[in-house]
Amino acid sequence: MSYNPKISILIPSTKEKIYDIVDHIESISTCSYEIIVCTPLDINFKQSNVKVIQDDEDNIGSISPINRCFKEAQCDYFFVTCDDILIHKNCFNIEEFTKSNLSSNKYKICSIGYKDAHGATVPTFGGYERINNVRILSFPAGSTQSVYDHLDGVIFNGSFKHIYADNWLSYYINYHGKKPVFMPNTENDLSQDIRDPRSASVRSYDEKIFKEVMNVFDSNKDIEYNYKEKITHE
Repeated sequence: MSYNPKISILIPSTKEKIYDIVDHIESISTCSYEIIVCTPLDINFKQSNVKVIQDDEDNIGSISPINRCFKEAQCDYFFVTCDDILIHKNCFNIEEFTKSNLSSNKYKICSIGYKDAHGATVPTFGGYERINNVRILSFPAGSTQSVYDHLDGVIFNGSFKHIYADNWLSYYINYHGKKPVFMPNTENDLSQDIRDPRSASVRSYDEKIFKEVMNVFDSNKDIEYNYKEKITHE
């Protein structure tokens, strides 16, 4: 019998559809798990393995809520998803987390993103053409301990609000000689995918953060993964 340690599923949520997402996870899970939801909504779940973190702050974007969820994670492995897609049942395949293509990767971080995102690369601007072959780890997943050991205890750099945090995670791992790994056959169902317009509103902010982090990184390759630069969001 294979060993199936629990998985922490981390979900930032601002939509009532989170109930459908949780029910979907319950219907497809193949191992024990916990769900941690960070939300400003006043919600309650019938499932006893769902923990709600009340987020009353005006946090635009998903990065802060995801990191807050991770701090509550109690399981050997985690994966991140959102409240407007239905994850694939293979996301619960523990063997994909532990098979040989991850065993040599000290970061033990991979992606369960949908197929289109697997080929996505870090967007380029200004003098950053050198990084355009780094594939983005959308919806990161992996070993909980590796986040504490190698990523300052956060999944995403806390400077970011939303989209460019994926870029920095992917580039940081890639720079340290560990190619991003993608779990096969985990394509998500996008039937509920209605993007929050706030996501687009923080794109320019995150681009500024990314440039600042890269400038510091160029001058000091040993900077902490969670390095923060004070840039005011307009």
